[in-house]
Amino acid sequence: MAWEHFPVERGQRLTAAMLNELRDAAQERGLTVPAAFAAGDSTNGVSGFITILRWRIETSVQNGWWWWVESWTDPVTWSIWKLSLAETDASAFPPLKNVFEAAFGAGHTDWRKEGTNPLEAQELNDIYLVLKKLKFIPAVEISGVPQPSWRERSVGYDSPTTCSAVLTKLDAASFVSVPGFTPLPDWPMFPADVHSTVVSQR
Repeated sequence: MAWEHFPVERGQRLTAAMLNELRDAAQERGLTVPAAFAAGDSTNGVSGFITILRWRIETSVQNGWWWWVESWTDPVTWSIWKLSLAETDASAFPPLKNVFEAAFGAGHTDWRKEGTNPLEAQELNDIYLVLKKLKFIPAVEISGVPQPSWRERSVGYDSPTTCSAVLTKLDAASFVSVPGFTPLPDWPMFPADVHSTVVSQR
């Protein structure tokens, strides 16, 4: 989604539209969200809204939904972390990145503003910054669910014997249409992507 009200400037008047934009972004990410906020709702209503939204975000991270792509150059040069509420641990498998550190920078392992009364811009911006990090969910194995057709490119089993030659040939390969299918119960498959790349090297 395109952000309309964020980031919020310090001293800017906070509105129901801002709260609801955070709600919409969380809902877009598959989170269960509180009811939409209306102008004139009570201060207690604002507090409850923010508390529920934060809790839903934290629960999704705790449940291991999210991955953070720190950098991506090519299929062999990248830095990808699993987002976590625990401390950042580069030696873990997979490597763990504290979601607040990813959102706010080194040294932050929790919300920077919480329960302010009256509500402050930074409290909303913190939720906005964390939601921006919740982008990537890993594929899960499925079976018995019809998969749509997609497009694929492959260089097959007659590939060159060096990695660089394979990648060069792959760059020149064209995407072709692949029909949909239904994975069998005994043969779980990964969900089909809109585009996929397959390399088979001798």
